[in-house]
Amino acid sequence: MIRHIVKKFPFWINPFKYFLKMYLLGILFYTVLRLLFFIANYSQFAQIHSHKGSLLCYAFFMGWRFDTVVSMYILAFPAVVLFVFYYLRKTRKFSISFFFMFCSVIYPLSYLISFADIPYYSQFGNRLNIMAFTWFDHPTFVFKMIFGEVRYWIFIIPLIGVIWLWIRILLKNKRYGLLAEIESMSHRISKIQISAYWLSAVLVFGLMFVGLRGRMEKKTPILIGTAFFSNYNIINQLGLNPSFTLLRSWLDDIGTDNKQLKLTDDTLAVADLQKSLGIQQTLIGESPIARMQNDSLHADTPNIVLVIMESMSTDKMHRYGNSLNLTPNLEHLASHAIFFNRIYTAGIHTFNGIFSTLYSFPALLKKHSMNEFPIPEYFGLPGVLKQYGYQNTFYLTHDDQFDNVGGFLKSNFFDKIVSQSDYTSEQVIGPLGVPDHVMFEHAVKEITRTQSSGIPFFAAFMTGSDHGPYIIPKDIPFKPKTSDIKTAIVEYADWAIGHFIELAKNEKWFSNTIFVFVADHGYWGRSAYEVSLDYHHTPFIVYAPEFIQKEVNNNKIGLQIDVAPTILGFLHLNYINNTPGINLLATERKYAIFSSDEKIGCINDSLFLIIRDDGTRLMFNYKINSIENIINKHKAIADSMERASYSLIQASQWLKINKLTGKPKGGSFQK
Repeated sequence: MIRHIVKKFPFWINPFKYFLKMYLLGILFYTVLRLLFFIANYSQFAQIHSHKGSLLCYAFFMGWRFDTVVSMYILAFPAVVLFVFYYLRKTRKFSISFFFMFCSVIYPLSYLISFADIPYYSQFGNRLNIMAFTWFDHPTFVFKMIFGEVRYWIFIIPLIGVIWLWIRILLKNKRYGLLAEIESMSHRISKIQISAYWLSAVLVFGLMFVGLRGRMEKKTPILIGTAFFSNYNIINQLGLNPSFTLLRSWLDDIGTDNKQLKLTDDTLAVADLQKSLGIQQTLIGESPIARMQNDSLHADTPNIVLVIMESMSTDKMHRYGNSLNLTPNLEHLASHAIFFNRIYTAGIHTFNGIFSTLYSFPALLKKHSMNEFPIPEYFGLPGVLKQYGYQNTFYLTHDDQFDNVGGFLKSNFFDKIVSQSDYTSEQVIGPLGVPDHVMFEHAVKEITRTQSSGIPFFAAFMTGSDHGPYIIPKDIPFKPKTSDIKTAIVEYADWAIGHFIELAKNEKWFSNTIFVFVADHGYWGRSAYEVSLDYHHTPFIVYAPEFIQKEVNNNKIGLQIDVAPTILGFLHLNYINNTPGINLLATERKYAIFSSDEKIGCINDSLFLIIRDDGTRLMFNYKINSIENIINKHKAIADSMERASYSLIQASQWLKINKLTGKPKGGSFQK
């Protein structure tokens, strides 16, 4: 019956049929890609202990909704061309050819995004979003980093297969099915057929409008938050389509209202930040949070070595429950040092870690802290040490132009940047440049050579080996105990730290040097929350055998932005602190506040508040690893945590915009 109707009225039924076929085929391919995402992250589903089957089914249903939205966006323009030009007899072939050519190009681009999303999620715990574009300034570096990682290759072959199969199916349908139907069509078209044709067009575009919105409710179309229906982050993430998250985050980023953050009123934010820092009187001519730090009448000027370790989450350390003994050297240093147990990083990217550690300002939600023009001035740790006559050098393993590290640091009180170009081509083994131990060996020789002048030095390091693609160097006295490359590389990175300390012990400057070990960020780990605490909870170790004889554990809640003021407090240096960072040796924080791209996290002793970019709030008892959202039980505490979070970030943005983050002028107090 249906075949008879189609054969009798091909004029009005064919475009509708073409559109429906393309939509269903696209949904089938998206479902396969979602299954690949599910398989790639299968281990995370082990944390689901009840109703797993029903949750997975609903996640795939949610995925169909988001896939439909993406499909409708892809099909909207070619569908208009199809229906308009198909109506005219002479342009029917053109309309079909354009429809299929458009879909044969745009759909594969969307599939490419879905494949790129799998390793992106593995690294950051978020579906693909606008922050991925922060790497696009360095396409060669990114290409080498992706294709240099063997575990990413397994996604390339299915990608090629999916795109090949998609184009093959489309070409076969176009060549042997649809164009043949046109040839067999009658040139005579009745008024009934014309009426039916435009009715089918109205039906298609009506359905398309609903599909574009993703939901029937009038108030708002589908949003990323729609997918977050359960307490399990991996279930919520499974329902999203990465093409949707990428496009949505890009549209949010280019929106006029989002060029600057508007979390709260600037004046209120600055006042709140002043109160949290205990500022009762301000300095004339300085920023409103500038305050004198003069805990002692004398100042020490030992050398400072600051090592920012790539991806070194506390979750990798034995003292936090890791049974693989991956970091024996770091554990040994911690047992002879001041160890800050509860330090949280500002963000989840290396540029966040370098910026916030050195200059004591937080991450500003989806903003690249060091890739702005003109480059803003920040004083921070390098600026204060420069005032006291230190020679400041930054060492990293790869190209210093990546993330604009070299340009930013040279503009902000570093005398020298040592990067990949300072090593021989034989020493460079991958896109991340030289191995960690090669960087440390080079630095020890260079520091020893320049120390004859007696000038105190500040040497900051950014390691790179514990970042994919993982490459363990050969011909060195190190052999991993674990077979998994992701744990073996942690062992190597830890060995390189121990190797560095042993080399430094043989030099005269070692006894007058304070070694500080922190991390740029952690890693996704085993977190059940959509903002991973493993990504933010990192070590902060102050190791100085001549100054610290036994382990001292500091259990205060602290932030990455507190590292610099704490170091300066240890040195008893008198200076003007015009940052939100505090000296954890003298004071403490009520909350730890951090950013995960578009989301904000805030913790106190037991509660973990997550604020999504749409304002949705969730709260969990992270002390017992609970996934129950208890926001309704603790609204007053959540309000306080939200206000503190918004104030810190908003006030920091205001200080940057008003150019109050640079070198202090040295004003006097006013009440």
